[in-house]
Amino acid sequence: MSISFSYKLAASYSEPRFDSSNQVEFRHLKFSLFPAQVYLVVGDCDISPPWDWTPMMQFVNAFVRVARKLSHDNEALYLFTENQHEIRFRRAGTTLSITTTYSPCTGICDLDEFVSATRRFALSTVRDLRQINPLVGDSSAFAELEAQIFAEPV
Repeated sequence: MSISFSYKLAASYSEPRFDSSNQVEFRHLKFSLFPAQVYLVVGDCDISPPWDWTPMMQFVNAFVRVARKLSHDNEALYLFTENQHEIRFRRAGTTLSITTTYSPCTGICDLDEFVSATRRFALSTVRDLRQINPLVGDSSAFAELEAQIFAEPV
């Protein structure tokens, strides 16, 4: 089975205005600066969140943590900060089942494929967001969050 991640910045996204990278705060970067519609398809199961406002840096950071956790645990959970929905991950050997509270289907994929797709998505999203707003990308807040995301191998 395959897994694909993508995103599109939310229609409500507006370029944040800062005079210097020192004005970028970690909590704003993580939770509000880059809201997006996330697209997540696992095999034939579309488990994309049905809303268009998911904080991208927080989402990427959390999915990297999930991938790390699943290397030694059989279960992991992603809780959306903007509502009460969740994505549940259950590993049985090398097979990963992904369910949500907002979609009736179950995505099934290989754990290594999930880890690899998550890493590629994290790398491309961080690169994209840095290019979208270089001032934000040059901030210490961005560097701190990027360090959290890539602190250890996924």
